[in-house]
Amino acid sequence: MHDALVRKDRDHDGKFLIGIRNTGLFCRPSCPTQKPPLDHLSFFEKSSEAISAGFKPCHQCHPMEVAGKMPSWIETVVETFESAPDRKWTDHDIRECGVDPQRLRDWFLNNQGITFGTFLRARRLGNALSRISRGHDLGQIAKDAGYTSINQFHAAFQKWYGCNVGSSNPAEAILVNRLLTPLGHMIIACDEKKLVLLEFADHRNMENQFGRLSAILKTEFLPGENNLMNKVQVQLDDYFTGSLCKFSIPLLIKGTSFQESTWKQVLTINYGKTAAYQEIGRKMGKPNAQRAVGRASGDNRIVILIPCHRVIRQTRDLSGYSGGIRRKEWMLKHEQAVSHC
Repeated sequence: MHDALVRKDRDHDGKFLIGIRNTGLFCRPSCPTQKPPLDHLSFFEKSSEAISAGFKPCHQCHPMEVAGKMPSWIETVVETFESAPDRKWTDHDIRECGVDPQRLRDWFLNNQGITFGTFLRARRLGNALSRISRGHDLGQIAKDAGYTSINQFHAAFQKWYGCNVGSSNPAEAILVNRLLTPLGHMIIACDEKKLVLLEFADHRNMENQFGRLSAILKTEFLPGENNLMNKVQVQLDDYFTGSLCKFSIPLLIKGTSFQESTWKQVLTINYGKTAAYQEIGRKMGKPNAQRAVGRASGDNRIVILIPCHRVIRQTRDLSGYSGGIRRKEWMLKHEQAVSHC
C-alpha cells in the first residue's frame, strides 16, 4: 500500500485510504500532495473508518468521492463522449478509447441498471438543470447539452424531469434541482414545506417518477432553489461524513396504499441494520407479499431518507437497487462502520 502511495497509483483508488497523522487529513492513494514517512500514516478500508478515527477528507483528492467513482477506464470514455455531446458516437469510437464496447455496456447495466446512452443523457440534462436554476443562457445550455434547437431541448427536458424550463408561477410550483453527494449527483424536488423526490440523477426511470408525481400532485415542476433544498444538502453532507444518523426532513409520501405502507415500514429500519422483504411484508400483515414489497421499494421516490437500501433478501443477498448495487453496498458498509449510531 505504501508503494502504491509513493507512486500515486490511481489503480489503487477505492481499495484503501491513507490517514496522515501530522495533518489530520485522509487521502486517496493517487493524491498529488507530498506523502510523509510510513510511520506517520494510518491505513483504512473505508472513509467511515478514517472519519471515526478523527481524520478529515483531503480537499485536493476528495477521498469521499472514491466510493461512487467510476473506474478510470470508464471515465476516459465518458470524458471523451461528453466533450462533443452533439456527435453520434459508435462502438468504433469506444474501441478508439481502448475499451471493449460490450464490457462498457455490461458495466453500466450491472452497476447502474441503465444503458451507457441513458447515463450520458442523464448527465447532460442534470448539468443543464443546475445551470437553468442559476439563470444561465438557455440557448447556450441547450447547445452545450448537444441539442440542435431550444424546442428539442425543451422536449427532452420535459420528458426526463416532467417540468418546464420556465414558469410564470414559481411560488406555486415544486422546485427541481441537482445536489452533489460522494455517490454522484442527485435530483431533488420539493416545495418550502416537504420533500417529494430525491433520486440519483442517473436513475433509469426518472421520467416515469416525475410522470407519476405530476399525476398524483397535480402541480407544476420547474427548476429552482429553496430553503428546504439547502437543508437536505446539509443533512446529506452530514450523513456521508458519518456525523448524522437520523434525518429530520419533512417528507410527502404519496403512492398506492400498499406503497405507502411499505415505505413507512422501511422508515422504521434503524441505521446500520437491514430487513428482508419477507420481514417487512410480515409486519404489514402480508407475509407472502415479498415480491410486492420489492416492487414498492423499487418505486421509492425519496432514496436514502426512506432507506430502501437497507432492504435485502432473506438470503442476505443485496438484491436490486434503483441507484445501483455499488451504491447500496457502500451505504450499508458506511452505516455499519459508524459506531456512534
